[in-house]
Parts: sequence; C-alpha cells; structure tokens
Amino acid sequence: MRTSTIRVPCRAALAGLVFTTLLLAACAQDEVLRPEWTWEYEGEADAVRELTFADDAVWVGFAGRIQRVRASDGEAEATIGIEGVPTAMAVTDDGVVWTAVSRSATEAAGPPAPAGPELVGIDAATNAVIAHLPTGLAPDVQILDIAVLDEIWFSTDSAEVFAIDPMTGTARRILKSVAVLDGFVAAGGRIWMLRNDSALTALDPDTGETTVQRDLPGDRTKGVPSVPPLIASGSTLWVVREGEPPLVVLDGETGDVTGELALPDGWSGGRNAAVVGDRIFLTHGTGETAVLAVRENGEKQEFDLATGQRQHLIGHGTALYMTVDASGSGGAVQRYRVPDAGS
Repeated sequence: MRTSTIRVPCRAALAGLVFTTLLLAACAQDEVLRPEWTWEYEGEADAVRELTFADDAVWVGFAGRIQRVRASDGEAEATIGIEGVPTAMAVTDDGVVWTAVSRSATEAAGPPAPAGPELVGIDAATNAVIAHLPTGLAPDVQILDIAVLDEIWFSTDSAEVFAIDPMTGTARRILKSVAVLDGFVAAGGRIWMLRNDSALTALDPDTGETTVQRDLPGDRTKGVPSVPPLIASGSTLWVVREGEPPLVVLDGETGDVTGELALPDGWSGGRNAAVVGDRIFLTHGTGETAVLAVRENGEKQEFDLATGQRQHLIGHGTALYMTVDASGSGGAVQRYRVPDAGS
C-alpha cells in the first residue's frame, strides 16, 4: 500500500527558546500545528518528570511537587506538595490522579531512602491529597508505569507487576516477568504488557492470568526505545519501536495486529508519542524540532515546531501537550491545537 507524507514548511530561525505565543509570527502562514499557550517554569535543577491530564487541566510532576495548569489558557491553578520524585502518573474514571512517588530517585546525595515508593492519590476536583498507599517495595525499586481499572496496577524496574486495592491499600504481586517490561497500559478491560523482546501479553484483571500472548512481527532485536512504547487509545493499541516495522497497530481487545506502518527516512531512533483522534504523533529521535502525525491507513504529515527538545508528550481531546527543555535554565509546557483531530 502506498503511503503519503505531507510536509508543512516552517523553519523559524530563533536564537533561543522563546516562550511566548509571539513565536507564531516566526512561522509561515501555512503552519498547521500552532502553540496556543505556553506555561514556563524556571530552575537549573528543575525538570518535568511526568505529565497527565485530568479535570480540564494538565498535571505536571516535578521533584517535590505536582503543578496543576489550566488546559484552556495555561494558567497555573494549584501546587500540590509530594515527598519525593514522581515516576508515573495515571487518572481514574472518577477523577483521582494517582502518582507513583520514589523517595530514592532524587538529585541530592544523602542516606538511603527510609521507605520504598508509594502511590499518592489526588482528587482532581479539589486538588486535595486523599490517599497515601505504601507499596511495600524496597527503597531502591522504582515504579515505571501505572494502569488503572478497578485496582491500581503498576510495573517496576525489577520487572514485577503488582495490583493494589485503592480502598484497602492491599497490594498483591501478580507476576515476575522473564524480560524487562517496556510498556504497560489498560485497554479493552485488560492489562497489556510489552516486553523488550517484543512479546505482548494481556492479563485478566480479576485473576492475573495471561489471556492473550503475541509475538510482534518484524525485528525483535532492537528493543523499544521510545517513551512510552505502548499506547492505548480507546480500543486500539499502538507500539512504537526502533526495529522494523517501527509502528505496529493492534486491536486492544484481542491483540490481533491490524497494521504495520513504516516511517519516513530520518525518523528512526528514540521518540516520544501520543495519540489524538485517529493519529499518533511522534517527536523526532535526533532532537529535530518536528512532529510526525501518522494515521492507521499510513498517511503521514510532518509539522515544524519552534526550537527546543520535546521531553514529554500527551494527547487529550483535540490538543497535544508538550514539555520543552531550555537546556538547563528551566523549560515550559505548551498546548498545540491539532487540526482535523476527529477525522
């Protein structure tokens, strides 16, 4: 099947990262992906660790705090203190923002953390911390991903999977993986896991038993370097990887492969990704200031952006939210309007 790539020209020659909507003037009139607002943060040691969306706001995780930024205009609404560094975030249907907080993943040297990671629950409607759930993990273990169904599921850097009841705080270990877990999401009423040997597995949330297991097509030797490599969007799963094919689309209920998509030259390597509407958006793996949009039918469109390395990328509704690193002097979160998001 022949696929097309549409180039949207706009290479703004900016001397530095300019955090203002005036950067629109530097782009050609036919630029499609436009920043609608920018929220800045400062500090050499400060860096965005996690990003999620809840209650018409972007939740930005820093060491020691979570910042709530209003989605409509980029105004800071609240700051919630946490004791540690956020390593994963997820949102429940009833509007609780769950954050995995590590007490060992800190910048400052010092004695070992006195306790392992915990799950912190924040009520998005009130910005109040409503739960601290200890995980029982060792201080040097970090939580990599969170997926929420009736329980809060999480994977660790020791290749283990746990589920914890948010009402009782009771945690149970589900399994110890034979390979590193590169992806971990909830879709189709199941927990889906992607191993670094390209094996995809689905777990029954009630029993923890494996219900689906698939070996992805193509190259299995190069791993999945992107963050995140496994994305759930409705009933669709997207796998982003360095091997061939670099994009694999699967049915989120059965695990059946529904598409294998190529990328244009120069787009291989580490990437970040998010889904808006029927398209997955990829940031460039080499630091190029561009975003590539890909539909399931293989149609591609490349957009130029302002300077700055995109570190985090999430999609919600008809918008993309990106963090921008300003090379050791702070950074920003930006909202971009996505054209034809519902098509």
